[in-house]
Amino acid sequence: MIGASGLGRPLIEEFVWRPEIFVRLTGLSLGDPVDAGAVARVVVGSGGLLAGAPAAGRRVVVINQVDGPDQVEPARRLAEAVMDASSDAVERVILTALRTRKLVGVLEDKKWSIS
Repeated sequence: MIGASGLGRPLIEEFVWRPEIFVRLTGLSLGDPVDAGAVARVVVGSGGLLAGAPAAGRRVVVINQVDGPDQVEPARRLAEAVMDASSDAVERVILTALRTRKLVGVLEDKKWSIS
């Protein structure tokens, strides 16, 4: 699970959890804006969130904090970046707003379904 609220924000602790790891995994510098490609590298890149996942396991990424209409398009771009970077290792990306218990969308097989 990752949060969408840091997209476009500076790479600092206020917006990114454990920014020193994010810097190491992405090559960005502290203070740089966080983009979808950088977050995708943190999720599927070497040493990233999925690095220790069993080979036979199903990989589903949940992007939370898609809390309003302004967050939907950036979160969709992030989901697509994760899928593109995963070389088909990620089966599905789910967009949610857990605070309001809303399913925002699902990306699977390069197709979107939006509730």
